[in-house]
Amino acid sequence: MSIASNRKSADWTKHVASADKATLEGKYDYAEATWLLALQEAEDFGEDDRRLAFTLEKLSECLWFLNRLDEAMTYGNRALNVYIRVLGPSHHDVGAISGNMARIHHLQNKYPEAEGLYKRALEIKASALGQQHPDVQQLRSSYADLLQTVGRPDEALQLMTSASMPTKKQWRKTETYKKTIKPVSQSKLDSPSTPRPPQASDDASLSINLSFAEYKSQAERAMQKGDTLEALRIWIMSLPSARGADENNPNHCYALESIAELSLRNEQFKDADRCFQKSFDIKQRVLGKNHPAVGHAASNLAKLYYAMCDYGKAETLSSFAVSVFEHAPQKESTDLACALHNLATLYHVQRKYDQAETYYQRAMTMKQKLFGPNHPETLSILKSYANLLKSTHREEQARHLDDCADGMITGSWKVIQVSQNEQLTGGWNQVLLNED
Repeated sequence: MSIASNRKSADWTKHVASADKATLEGKYDYAEATWLLALQEAEDFGEDDRRLAFTLEKLSECLWFLNRLDEAMTYGNRALNVYIRVLGPSHHDVGAISGNMARIHHLQNKYPEAEGLYKRALEIKASALGQQHPDVQQLRSSYADLLQTVGRPDEALQLMTSASMPTKKQWRKTETYKKTIKPVSQSKLDSPSTPRPPQASDDASLSINLSFAEYKSQAERAMQKGDTLEALRIWIMSLPSARGADENNPNHCYALESIAELSLRNEQFKDADRCFQKSFDIKQRVLGKNHPAVGHAASNLAKLYYAMCDYGKAETLSSFAVSVFEHAPQKESTDLACALHNLATLYHVQRKYDQAETYYQRAMTMKQKLFGPNHPETLSILKSYANLLKSTHREEQARHLDDCADGMITGSWKVIQVSQNEQLTGGWNQVLLNED
């Protein structure tokens, strides 16, 4: 390899690291500029180089989050064509990008194009992952929404899933350069002792006999470095110490929820489900159903099921969380406002517009009072509510919100915050690792 080629490869790697970090932090304008720099380098690698396809894919993803759908489609189609040539038409990465392109066409009301891409993505993903995998269920749900929209409800019913419109958070990444994660075994959660943990990292200072506070400090340090895999490994190692002699304690729930958050971030849904559910069960058993910490745990589980496109379970748990926070001494809290916003989003993606509007209005009024009119939390709900008004042909009412509306539900699950007062009630609340 020539010196010039080495330099281009090094420059591409540097731009990718910088752009990926900006994307994870939600700094999409900066990420776009940096992905474009990476693309300049990648164009010289050749049309059949996977680095080119990866760069095109990531640039398309960035533009998707910026709601510049035409541009996202242009780069995404190029990436799809490269993956088809290099990997073959039935590769799971082809399925992932086909699904993303289907969502863009869907949101642009280009239904025939979207349908063809949904069918291709479903065929590939169902074959690779199975019919019950969350990615497959999510695609079927969006396809069912398309069929209902174009007046084919009988075909939508044959998909045996609830219909939901695409959201920003449904964008699916390919397996290219994706790190694999060792699942959390059931025995790690249930038995008093834990099997041998995942292979230790280069940090030889981490002992398996630390206190819970020391494990927590190590995991937080890993998160500050952006090393989520290391943080997950440490939290798994902390379970025996966190559990102690009696599993019904705050430290155990904190460790479980930390593992669940990181597992969800990496789309390890079964691990996230097992950990969130166990923490929820412990909190209900010890604190009773009306404790705020139980409301937080219910919201965590609802967030997981929302990500998995299991809207029935998500709706039940979200309603439960709203009920818990409604019965709290403080009648208008950030917890309740965010829980109302979450429930409104669930109704919205299922096109249950009447129910969604009721909860949007309650949450919007409360957020304006709690946060102020220009706070990101307030602007976020204005965007989604404006989109609902447009979807129900009330453009006149939505016009004054147009400057804030981005034309798409954000799809973000709102974090239930922990107030200072609640932090004094037994230590049961979890500070979430991922605020998206």
